[in-house]
Amino acid sequence: MDPVTKRARRSYSTLEVGKILGVWYSTVIYWCNKGWVKHTRTIGGHRRISRAEVKRLARRLKLTYG
Repeated sequence: MDPVTKRARRSYSTLEVGKILGVWYSTVIYWCNKGWVKHTRTIGGHRRISRAEVKRLARRLKLTYG
C-alpha cells in the first residue's frame, strides 16, 4: 500500500459517514441541513465531513471509531 492510501482520511462523504455510523446517508444529509453536523462543501456541492466530526458523532451515538 502506498503512503497516500495508508494515511488517515481527512474527510468523508455522507455515504461513507452513514456506513461508518450505521445510518442511511440521507440521515447524515438531514443532520447536515439541520446544522447538527459540521461539514464543508466541495466545489461540486458535495458535503464533506471531517474525521474529527465523525469521531464526535460516533461518541455521541455511543459507537467506537478508530
